[in-house]
Amino acid sequence: MAQTPIHTTIVGRLVADPEVRYTNDGKPVASFTIASSQRVYNKQTGQWEDGEATFLGCTAWSKLAEGVATLGKGQRVIATGVLRQRRWEGQDGQKRSKLELTAGEVGTSVLFATGNNGGGGNQPRNQQQTGQNKTPWNNPSTPPRPAGTRADSTPTTNPLSDQQPR
Repeated sequence: MAQTPIHTTIVGRLVADPEVRYTNDGKPVASFTIASSQRVYNKQTGQWEDGEATFLGCTAWSKLAEGVATLGKGQRVIATGVLRQRRWEGQDGQKRSKLELTAGEVGTSVLFATGNNGGGGNQPRNQQQTGQNKTPWNNPSTPPRPAGTRADSTPTTNPLSDQQPR
């Protein structure tokens, strides 16, 4: 009987720098672990605290693996993909199993971002510190367009409005 894939999303911090290896045919594979914990309100102290952490091993393939390789330990990430249960027999003869996420998408979370890098305050480990962030979404090559215009500078109108474009 075929199993229905379980799609899930996890948000947390990288436990360590992702490890990248290559298959025999040269395809990159990145392995990384995300620690995620729910915030819990402590009535005694009146403070929010981290609850018990869940650690999920993840795998990314091909171009996604190359992108994941630029991330670093402690960076807050969001990963979505398919959960799989891997089963094997240990050297002691005991049967073992582990849930793993085969990632389809991985990105940095900007929820707690404080700088230009969008990674929760951590500089991605492969990005040089040049004083200017080179990510295209932080440094647009063209200035923002006025509201109500398209990329070709043709004014747009609200179809419910009586006003004509200027």
